[in-house]
Amino acid sequence: MMNDTTKKINFFDSSQKFIKNYYKRILILAVILLAFFLIFQIYVVYTNKQILKASIEFNLARSSNSPSDFQEQMNRLSSQKNFYGVLATLETIKIKLNKDDINSSNDDYLKLLNQKNLNSIYVSAIATHASYSFLDKINKDNEKDIVIKVNNFLSFIDSSLEFYEGFILEIQYLLSIIKQDNNNDSLIYDETQKLYQEIIDNDKVSALLKERVKTIHESQKYK
Repeated sequence: MMNDTTKKINFFDSSQKFIKNYYKRILILAVILLAFFLIFQIYVVYTNKQILKASIEFNLARSSNSPSDFQEQMNRLSSQKNFYGVLATLETIKIKLNKDDINSSNDDYLKLLNQKNLNSIYVSAIATHASYSFLDKINKDNEKDIVIKVNNFLSFIDSSLEFYEGFILEIQYLLSIIKQDNNNDSLIYDETQKLYQEIIDNDKVSALLKERVKTIHESQKYK
């Protein structure tokens, strides 16, 4: 009887020790999780404050009457890894392109496109923006270089995003038209005609884009 009582006491003590140790571990885990949660909350608050600050600075810079102050602010904001950093970089690229600083603009676009914190939708939008911006700067002297750069930008566009399919085709079509014009060739190239037909027949291409391409194509036919 005594042995049974002793065994029960020992079992009870062992159970208590196990429960205490178990709860200690749970408590330690809870403290660690709480610490991580607090750190995350602090990070979120800090990030939101940084974004708000960047938003205010960006809008103040845009309202500035001083081009040099605006450029200085955009250069500073462009280093930030948030939405306003992207907008600021696009503004600095615009300034550079207005000065025909093609190579530096290309480098800035590529830095944006290779940012790991941007998803494929943003990357595709930036690549499309870059392609059209560089098409506007093409001439006989820089045609080959610009074509290479534009084709590189196009490679960043996510082909699984149907929304961008029309833009890719239009940019390729415009490249063909530019090549034709720079060669002073009045005949429409087979490549141009093929791209035109592909745009017109593609159900994923918007009616507005099709109409735009039709207008260009008609003007090319009667040049």
